[in-house]
Amino acid sequence: MKMPINKFWNKLLILLAVFFAVLFLIDYVVLPYYVSGIESKVPNVVGKNKDEAIKILRDANFNPIVQTSRFDQKYQKDQVIFQKPTANVVVKENRRIYLTVSGGEPIIKMPSLISKTVRDATVTLERFGLVLGKIDSVESEFHSNTIVEQQYLEGREIAQGTTINLKVSN
Repeated sequence: MKMPINKFWNKLLILLAVFFAVLFLIDYVVLPYYVSGIESKVPNVVGKNKDEAIKILRDANFNPIVQTSRFDQKYQKDQVIFQKPTANVVVKENRRIYLTVSGGEPIIKMPSLISKTVRDATVTLERFGLVLGKIDSVESEFHSNTIVEQQYLEGREIAQGTTINLKVSN
């Protein structure tokens, strides 16, 4: 049951015509409708408070999203450090604007200083951005000049720059 060659070419031509008609419809009707929209400039919100920046962006018909939070010495807590897309870029309205916000003081976990020497503890504290405070001597079964007690427990979250007091065996 072979199909005559003329019928095969007729079906192929109809199939190609339908394919190109659908392609034309998508290219000249659907995509322009989907892509079209009102464009406007992105306002500059870097350095502004997070809540104020969100209000400014919403008033300009954008969709602000606080993406991340990180420490930056130049900015106070909850100030916008970075925005993407950047300021004055022309984009479609209702576009997402991603914000990076300052998290304030950096928080670190207290390291363990127990059974270290004072010299080792000083280096460790400096590496973590902490300050060595008062050192008290106490009687202990540990070797002399060994730390037996620290002010904050290991793993406790504290602000960078905190003064740490120690007790050392004598």
